[in-house]
Order: sequence, then C-alpha cells, then structure tokens
Amino acid sequence: MVALRVLRQDDDIRTQNGFLIDSIAKETMASLNLHFIRSTKDRQIDRKKAVERFSKVVDLKLYAIHHCYNGYVGLVPREIHTHISHRGYFYRLKLSTCSA
Repeated sequence: MVALRVLRQDDDIRTQNGFLIDSIAKETMASLNLHFIRSTKDRQIDRKKAVERFSKVVDLKLYAIHHCYNGYVGLVPREIHTHISHRGYFYRLKLSTCSA
C-alpha cells in the first residue's frame, strides 16, 4: 500500500493528494481485477454507471467511487478516500472551463 503523507489543507498538497489517490485507485482496481470506466463529466451518471458495474463484484460500503485526473472512474478504499483531503477530476474540469 502507498505510504500516506501528513494532511494539509493548502492547494498544492490537495492536488498532490489527488494524484496519490489516483495511484491508490490504480492499485485497488488491479487487485480487484476490475477495469476503470470513462467519466461522462456528470457526477450522477458516473456514479450510477460505477454502482451498476462495481457493485456486482465488491461491497461498495468498503470502497469510494473516485474520479481520477485522467478522466476515468475507479474505486479507492473508503477509509483512505475519506481521510485524505484532495482535489480530483471535477476540480480540474472546473479550472479548464473558467474564463480568463
């Protein structure tokens, strides 16, 4: 399992933690022998698709649905996802759609 850093709330750490959680998602999905799904850029639709696919294989009470920076959706152990303050895919989308 990936070693976790001490949590801080500043933006740089939250962004770095997003990438950290992405790597944990990659490890988790591989260990569960599951494939990521592509994000639709709509949280509700993504969640519905993820629940439909992943709940057949794992207990979703143990895993959080996580949007990775690369635009894919996977699973992360809920305890890790909840306790690491992070910025993810939707934060990045918001930045890319802001006008200068």
